[in-house]
Amino acid sequence: ILTDPTVELHQINTRLPNPTKTSSSEEMLQAQQILKNNRFLRCLRKLSELKAALDSRNQALLKTNSHQRANVKSINDLICAQTVIQLDGDVINRYAQEIVNHPDRDLILHIHKQGVTASQQQWRGLLEFILGLVQASVKWGNGQSLPWGN
Repeated sequence: ILTDPTVELHQINTRLPNPTKTSSSEEMLQAQQILKNNRFLRCLRKLSELKAALDSRNQALLKTNSHQRANVKSINDLICAQTVIQLDGDVINRYAQEIVNHPDRDLILHIHKQGVTASQQQWRGLLEFILGLVQASVKWGNGQSLPWGN
């Protein structure tokens, strides 16, 4: 956009340059150092997730603008509210702008909250089950009998 103001936004190549195709060994070392930084990689991953969500939304909007009512399904498939709970403890909430003034906003957010709570309980149950299996196998390895068999 800055180099060519006449270009359309969806025509812009959004890929970053390849850091391994450099003529300077110093630049290569700098790229390798930054790729070893866990904080940088975590931020890069989060940016990638946000970009993917925005790209998906933009594609759906472009489809609806060009086809108007011919493709109503893409309108219904837009994500209104999304919560990502990452293993490192970060919680990312995303809300579509359309939900702010939606007449059923409270109902939609309540349903979303119930879904997030159910998902958390499902994952917690799965992790407790796996931890129980690991603890039982450790006890079994130490000579104790397993609780489900003789």
